Amino acid sequence: MKKLIFISTLFFACVNIHAQTGFSITATGDAQPIILDNIQKINDPAKTKDTVLPSPSFTYNLQPKRFQTTVQLDTIHAAKISSEPLTKLYQTYARMGVGNYSTFMAEFSVASLRSKTGAYGVHVKHFSAGTGPKDVAGKNSGFSDEDVNIYGKRFLKRYTLYGGLDYSHDLLYNYGSVPTVNEFDQASTRQHFSYYSANGEVKSHYADSNAVNHKETLRYYHLADRYKSTEDNILLGATAGRYIISGYLSGDFAVDYNHNVGAHDTINSTILKFQPMFTSHTKKFNAAIGVNISVDIGSTTQTHPYPQASFSYDIINHIIVPYITLGGYLERNSYRSLSLVNPFLITTTGASLLNTSHKYILTGGLRGSLSPEIVYDVHASQEEAVNAPFFVNTTFAQDVFQNKFSVVYDNVTITNLHGQIGWQHFEKIRLVATGDYYHYMMTNELHPWHTPTLRLSLLGEYNLADKIVARADIYYLNGQYAKIQGANGVTTTVNMKGLVDVNIGLEYRYTKYLSAFINFNNIAAQRYERWYAYPTQKFNLMGGLTYTF
Repeated sequence: MKKLIFISTLFFACVNIHAQTGFSITATGDAQPIILDNIQKINDPAKTKDTVLPSPSFTYNLQPKRFQTTVQLDTIHAAKISSEPLTKLYQTYARMGVGNYSTFMAEFSVASLRSKTGAYGVHVKHFSAGTGPKDVAGKNSGFSDEDVNIYGKRFLKRYTLYGGLDYSHDLLYNYGSVPTVNEFDQASTRQHFSYYSANGEVKSHYADSNAVNHKETLRYYHLADRYKSTEDNILLGATAGRYIISGYLSGDFAVDYNHNVGAHDTINSTILKFQPMFTSHTKKFNAAIGVNISVDIGSTTQTHPYPQASFSYDIINHIIVPYITLGGYLERNSYRSLSLVNPFLITTTGASLLNTSHKYILTGGLRGSLSPEIVYDVHASQEEAVNAPFFVNTTFAQDVFQNKFSVVYDNVTITNLHGQIGWQHFEKIRLVATGDYYHYMMTNELHPWHTPTLRLSLLGEYNLADKIVARADIYYLNGQYAKIQGANGVTTTVNMKGLVDVNIGLEYRYTKYLSAFINFNNIAAQRYERWYAYPTQKFNLMGGLTYTF
């Protein structure tokens, strides 16, 4: 192929080329043809022009000149946070319900609305059951409780005045009996407690932190039962304190006078208390130190000093707060206080009322919040108590019916493990779980009679759109011990079974003023005994209405 191209090139190179001949050009007009005689070629060689231009050099002469400005002051208004609307208050509240065991409940209260000058109110409540547990010694095992409370407050510029009157009447029947063969009529087992109380208070609220704020209280009550036993008590108290440079200095003083009249004796008892305290706190820690000096004046006079101290430290923003406390106090054991715990108490005499000295209570634990909705508290404590009261069934010598309880006292060391956790999701869900374990080291008695060593509880509430409210309570008490003495004088120990009490309540709020409720108590229908020979009601159902206006 290369040879063919080369031969073709030689062939065309040898061909003669002739210009065209035999034509002419004819021009019309004024144009004159010009033939240049001298034609000169440009012999200068071609040059490439460089497109990169040199940078010019400039010299700047800057003259600084200040720009004149003016400052114009203006007012910054304080930020305002709109307050939440106040919850509407209703002046009158009424509640009524009925249930099995001929149960009837009625509650009524009237209270003042919001006022800058004072407050007042009246509250009345009745709760009764016509019948109770069956197959018991007493023919009537019902009860009836009435309570009336009247109070009033007066707000002054520097003081708040308070006064109140209370009345309660509790009717019950001692329907239990240690000997199962006993049978009692209604009149022989009837018991009632009538309670009258009046109290007043004066409290200062000076705005000046250098001023000494104080509070004075006075309370009197009278208690009487069916068997003509009476008790009168006067409690006078005063508290004062003021802030100093590094903390708060306060002092408490109280006089507790008790006059008990029994069937055969009259006993007077007085407790004097003085407690100075100093407390100090920062963002991280709280500390307090002081002493409680109590004087027990009865058949003999005894002085009891109780050290008071506490310390807590916030390690992580209220999440973990360890704390430790040391305290003690002298506790008044009165006919009123003991009968509130066990209403089947035999009519006491002044000689059977001993005050309990809590010599020391040492507690250490952790508390805090796991989240904005969950809080917790766990601690361990040890206490030494002198003359701690325990309830035992009456002996044949004390009561031939053996259907009541008396009090025995013992010196005891108590160890307690406590845990509690709570969860609240807005106003919709609430849950609280609590557990307590106790260990008793008795001095004279074999066991802590009628005192459980394990207490568990779970409380819950669910609010559905503020229309339906459901509540549930679960309680557990482990087994207890009862001390029984027969007619022959032989003492035996009875191991009582533990109990589980499950209660459920439902409330339907038809309007803001009217609602209906139904409560299911002791759903498991257990016939358990909180006090030996006194079984409780089984399944209990109560329903009713609530009206607010």
